Amino acid sequence: MKSLRSGKLNKRITLFRTITKYRPLGDPYTEMEEVTTVFAHAESISENSDG
Repeated sequence: MKSLRSGKLNKRITLFRTITKYRPLGDPYTEMEEVTTVFAHAESISENSDG
C-alpha cells in the first residue's frame, strides 16, 4: 500500500447525500445534504483511450 503525502492532497471535495423531505400537505421532495468536506488527491480522467 502506498503512503499518502499531505502535499498530494490538491483538491477540496464536498460529499453530499440525498434526503427526502415532506411538504405540509405530505408531498415528498428531495434535497442534498452536505455530509463532509475533505482534502483529496484528484486528477483529470481523459476520455481518450490512446494512453
